[in-house]
Amino acid sequence: MTPQGKNNVRLVELEGAAYREYREHLVRDYAADKVRAGAWSPSEAENRAAKEVDGLLPEGPTTHNHFLYSVRDDAIPAEVGTVWFALRDSGVGQSVWI
Repeated sequence: MTPQGKNNVRLVELEGAAYREYREHLVRDYAADKVRAGAWSPSEAENRAAKEVDGLLPEGPTTHNHFLYSVRDDAIPAEVGTVWFALRDSGVGQSVWI
């Protein structure tokens, strides 16, 4: 709940250092998830995760039809989350991947 009913949450585009930090965490967490699931060995996980992330976001935060945002709460003030969504065309219509 925000104080006095004011909306203090906003989306800020991820770019530059903020994107690099997000990518680093994303790769590390994705690799760890794959190792825990038994899909990848620990020795290969980080390289494979980086390759997959870079395949999805070849132009980083400016990749066409991909949108990456930091969710900021100005009341704290701090980042409270990250949102990544992409527009997809499935051949029968458009959808959004979140």
